[in-house]
Amino acid sequence: QLLNAGACEIEQQLPIYTQTTEFLDGTIHDGLPTLHPFGPRQTLVQEVDIVRLDDTLGDIARIDVIKIDVEGHEYAALLGARSLLARGMLRNIIFEDHDVDNSKVIGLLSDYGYKIFSIGWDLNSLFLKPLGVPNKSLVSDAPNYIATLDVRNLESAVGTVGWNVLNSC
Repeated sequence: QLLNAGACEIEQQLPIYTQTTEFLDGTIHDGLPTLHPFGPRQTLVQEVDIVRLDDTLGDIARIDVIKIDVEGHEYAALLGARSLLARGMLRNIIFEDHDVDNSKVIGLLSDYGYKIFSIGWDLNSLFLKPLGVPNKSLVSDAPNYIATLDVRNLESAVGTVGWNVLNSC
């Protein structure tokens, strides 16, 4: 089921902004709207319904992998999932973080017992590094992390070759 909504701690409607000018590489990225207007992302697109993940996903018995990529709004999205986090219903959470040293997301997830790893990858596999250990991916990408409640299962899944790793979690 597809839900056309944003995620936050409080149900509400909020404006969403995007960039209409070209990035440095000459492209326009329509897929990068944000709830936080900054820099060139100042163009109002529309109002978007905001839901709490606890309310939206609360009836699901367990979620093995969830990817949260909400352009700087990850902490607020996870605040709306505190019941899911407390009950251990979100087993593996993949997220971006550009300021890992001061990350509220990492602090929140650690408080709920998650172990955090940076994710690196090449064309054949994923690899994990503990926080603080440089993770030089062969492919330039945004800094991605995974928070897990089951380190052993995650390490086993990452040992799977290729993108089949996502079927192993």
